[in-house]
This record gives sequence, structure tokens and C-alpha cells, in this order.
Amino acid sequence: MTVLVVEDQSNLAEPLQDLLEEQGHGCLTACDVEEAVWMMQTVHVDVLVLDLEVPGRSAREWLEELCLANPELARATVAISGSPAGADEILAIRACGASLIQKPFPIQDLHDAVMDKLRRVFSPPTSIDLPTVGPQPSMDEPEEH
Repeated sequence: MTVLVVEDQSNLAEPLQDLLEEQGHGCLTACDVEEAVWMMQTVHVDVLVLDLEVPGRSAREWLEELCLANPELARATVAISGSPAGADEILAIRACGASLIQKPFPIQDLHDAVMDKLRRVFSPPTSIDLPTVGPQPSMDEPEEH
């Protein structure tokens, strides 16, 4: 399982990377969106931690692009922000299935959010028995042609 942390503040990225690696997860860090995009061309990423305020290309716009191009990864994203998010921004993030955590936060809270995303990505789908509609052919009766 690989987590990509897109965060320009090493005091946040490095402790999270250490925590995840101690638990046996692969963890890569990128300091901006362009570096993250480059890394994702060669490495499969299961969970994305995305600081919405990294320098350079807009992380918010990239998340919107991911929502369309890679909805599974968008749902497996934990967005983090140091600025208060407006209602429109929160709705856009949640519409993609991503989570949002406001800075400052204990590193354990971010770790827990990442682990929750990892569990969702790797939990087996549950089987649901749906009721059948209409008469069903019997195994004993031949089909009519």
C-alpha cells in the first residue's frame, strides 16, 4: 500500500511518513502538485494526502481533475488546509469523496484519517442480496424459444 503525501512543510510530511513506514506502508512525499503528478506516472498510489495550499499549481484544481480522471483516488484522498474552507470548497471536496482536515491538528489525527482511507480502499466489497423481480426460470424447466 502506497501513500503519497503532497505537503511543502517537512515538519508535517516527515513525521507522517515515519509513522506510516513504521507500520509497513510505503510512503512518498512531494512538495508540490507537479512533483506529485510526476511520481504518479511511475508509482501506483493508493491514498493521497494533499495540502490544498502547496506552492505552484493549484491543489484544489488538481483534486477536481482527479475527481473526474481518477475517482477512486479522489475518494482515497485526505485534503488538508491551514485556511478556513468555505462552504463551496467543503462541498466540492466531499463531492469527490475526499476528507478534509483543518490545520493545525495532531499528527495522530492525520494518521487516523489516512488509515481510514486505506481500510476503505482495501476492504473487500460486501455482497448484497437484492430481491428478484418477476418470475424466475426454474432450473428444471427448459427455456422456451
